[in-house]
Amino acid sequence: MAAAAAATSRLRRTAPIYAAAMDLTEETTYDATLAEVYAVETDEAEYLARFAEGGDRDVEMLECGPDGDGWAMRNRRVITVDLPGFAQKALKPTNTIEHTVRFAPAVDGRQEGTFSIDVQGAPVRTDGTIVFEELGDGRTRHTVRCDVQVKIPLIGGKIANWAKGDISGQIRREFDYTRRRIAERR
Repeated sequence: MAAAAAATSRLRRTAPIYAAAMDLTEETTYDATLAEVYAVETDEAEYLARFAEGGDRDVEMLECGPDGDGWAMRNRRVITVDLPGFAQKALKPTNTIEHTVRFAPAVDGRQEGTFSIDVQGAPVRTDGTIVFEELGDGRTRHTVRCDVQVKIPLIGGKIANWAKGDISGQIRREFDYTRRRIAERR
């Protein structure tokens, strides 16, 4: 019995402690139709410009076009973030990410998609959903929900909580980009 208790105690001390995922939802409403919003969100040139404007480097579109009866976009780019001190030993500030977005066909004024962001060479991944929903009167709601996982023993949860602010800011900048580009296209 004592040997089993000692083994259990040792297991508790040595088993990695991974962070629970951090959930985040951001939402905005555009004074634009679903077709106008979707046109900006799925245009390859807009997609590349959006990330370059945000400071990402070496943006490379790997896929952008029809995917069955939906649409798929996949890119690879280099991002740099200002890491807090506690995360600097576990993560690098500059990383290559692969970002994949897949949209299903629109149904009843609603366009739904999924996305994933893999940080290459780091134990960090973001998965989520994108929903464009016509509200009537030429307005469309854009909702982004994501789940960030940081699989680093002991400090993963702290890093995920820090990332929440960084990711929220990025999503809001993308909302602003889409809003501006819709107005410029009119």
